[in-house]
Amino acid sequence: MSIVNTVVEHILWNDAQKHNEWASTKFWEHKLQKAYPAADGWIVSSQQPPTRDKSDRRRVETTVECLHGESLQKLQIVECKDHNASQSQIDEVEHQAYNACLKYLKHSGRSEMYAMTTIGTRARLWVARQTETYLEPFVPMSTGVSAIDEYIEAHSTDGHLITDGWEYMKVNHLLPP
Repeated sequence: MSIVNTVVEHILWNDAQKHNEWASTKFWEHKLQKAYPAADGWIVSSQQPPTRDKSDRRRVETTVECLHGESLQKLQIVECKDHNASQSQIDEVEHQAYNACLKYLKHSGRSEMYAMTTIGTRARLWVARQTETYLEPFVPMSTGVSAIDEYIEAHSTDGHLITDGWEYMKVNHLLPP
């Protein structure tokens, strides 16, 4: 079932079909804010550094954080490209997400976290582990990487798999006890 259901979501989805990366980022940030409401203790932020290190000048498209103990912990890092991304840009967005996650994991002392990469209004969810050399596909679970046909279109019959994945992440957050 499609996850593009409201008038606002249709407008954002249409913009993401016509415009550059900013429109895709806006679409996904809107969806993430609905899935991870601030009232429930979630923080969805754009243009954040992977770490809290003052010298970290790198920025990711979006982060999803939650309160864990007395600190905010990143649940997932999101990197986006526009709907017309080339193969090299698909490779790049996945590498960007992996490198940002790895940087955060090393800085935080954690061993694993989630990532999401998007190509326009298509998304793929991943697990990033310090012990692995690449992102591990999570939604959809498959062996392909850097493959546009492995990304799920939000406005398709499989769109719900993305939000199902987010719900799984909330419960299975990969945070230390």
